[in-house]
Amino acid sequence: MWGSKNLMEFLVPGEELELTAEDHLQMSEGMKFILDGYGFEVEAEMVNSRIINMAAAVYEFDFRVNKHTDFLCYGGEKLQEVSQIDTQNWDPLKLATALKLIACPGEDITTGGCEELNMNACLAIYRDIAVACKHRVKVLDLLASRVKEAKEELKLHQGF
Repeated sequence: MWGSKNLMEFLVPGEELELTAEDHLQMSEGMKFILDGYGFEVEAEMVNSRIINMAAAVYEFDFRVNKHTDFLCYGGEKLQEVSQIDTQNWDPLKLATALKLIACPGEDITTGGCEELNMNACLAIYRDIAVACKHRVKVLDLLASRVKEAKEELKLHQGF
């Protein structure tokens, strides 16, 4: 019954059903961690499928960026050896961009002896991180609007 109540708006368009506290979608600790990490204050009563989907997308984009951490750390160390540029506080996109510019010979930038960095790996990682960061920004904007809608809906149902 729980599932059909949550899907009522899709199964029977136009039908409005007031969900009890037990019937609302649940917020996992992982989802709460993601939402809190990006500054979204979401109460359990506000959770809906759109917020769940947006939070899952943000998680996926974060995962795509974070899976390259070891390579980026290695690249940052090599960059510091060659140029004495401290990359410790750089975000992953900035570091991936710098490594791409250094490792790709098509660019008019002197490599400065970074031949240990694999050009194809730098380019692939840069593209993966750039796409993930670009889409994450869009999804965070959508998530912000979904959370705002959910807050307004909650206020209406609570009679504020």
